[in-house]
Amino acid sequence: MLTFFFFQAEDGIRDAQESRGLGDVYKRQGLGAMGYPMAGHLNQHSVNTFKEPILVHNRTLEVAEKHSEQHGTVMASIEEIGQKCQLVFLCLPTSAVVATVLNQLLQAASQGLLIVDCTSGDPLQTRELASMCQARGHRFMDAPVSGGPAGAAAGKLAVLAGGSRDAVEAVLPWLNCFSKKVEHIGPVGAGHATKAVNNALNTTHLLAAAEGLLALQKFGIAPERALAAINVSSGRSLQTEQRIPDKVLTGTFDYGFKLGLMHKDLTIASALMAQTSLPMTTKQGCENYFSRTEAIYKAAQGELGDDADYTEAVKMLEHASGLELRASDELSLIHISEPTRLLSISYAVFCLKKKKSQHIITTYRLRSHT
Repeated sequence: MLTFFFFQAEDGIRDAQESRGLGDVYKRQGLGAMGYPMAGHLNQHSVNTFKEPILVHNRTLEVAEKHSEQHGTVMASIEEIGQKCQLVFLCLPTSAVVATVLNQLLQAASQGLLIVDCTSGDPLQTRELASMCQARGHRFMDAPVSGGPAGAAAGKLAVLAGGSRDAVEAVLPWLNCFSKKVEHIGPVGAGHATKAVNNALNTTHLLAAAEGLLALQKFGIAPERALAAINVSSGRSLQTEQRIPDKVLTGTFDYGFKLGLMHKDLTIASALMAQTSLPMTTKQGCENYFSRTEAIYKAAQGELGDDADYTEAVKMLEHASGLELRASDELSLIHISEPTRLLSISYAVFCLKKKKSQHIITTYRLRSHT
């Protein structure tokens, strides 16, 4: 079985937003942070299982050449792919780009294709594309991923699959080669819908935590000490445990997921939320819980650009507050006097060396004296 993986740079971000009236057409060429390593894992699986490499295509020839040199994949045109392949993986910036590629691919197809779309796409457009493929004798499913560039490189992504059970089962060995978990969520479009809400939760947690920490900092509490308490309490999340300590307090802002792509996902999630028509959504001056997050990311996109890291949206809150969330260099105990209780206090000391944070967690038991 020959497979084809179309990996592409994160261009076309604003192409989709233009259709929503959210920006000018944006074009850029470069290396896709997710598709590139995923294609490498797929190729290794193909060589191990079928003794042949996969075909790859990228709009930028140099990117495909580099991938071929590094992973032993075979460069091919879209026409060659349509004629030779049975299984097609797509990893593209937007559903609008997916539609363009599909039109070219299906025109060249000589047999029924099973198309797996790993793009973080628009679920409504995904359903339309699936219907178009079905009408022409092809199968289409969505399989967006979560885990970032590090997860893609390590082959430990989470896959949020949407499609028929037969389609998901057919591609499961391939999905497993770059993932730690494949979750079949529902019919076509379910993966893309869930991924959009997941990313909206991700960014909302990030901004809410940053805003809270800025308020605590203004109150005189060091952010690393507040995080140490929060992360052993009920308010903790991935953002407080990893993203803020590793990427914000260190000032590196280098997670590797682009702000423009995250804003695109937020517009998708906000559109989904607008369809729920919850009675509470208009009472407090906002459309839904994600609308404020989307607005901040839109402002950050305009101020910092599409290529900024998604964690840099925190800078908008920092600017508004006049503060920066950074780890302090000082190590000192918090002195608390309470006459009747035994207190356990955990706090983290962040030692910055070569822009990397070393986390030293020390627990002090302070016994009060009566």
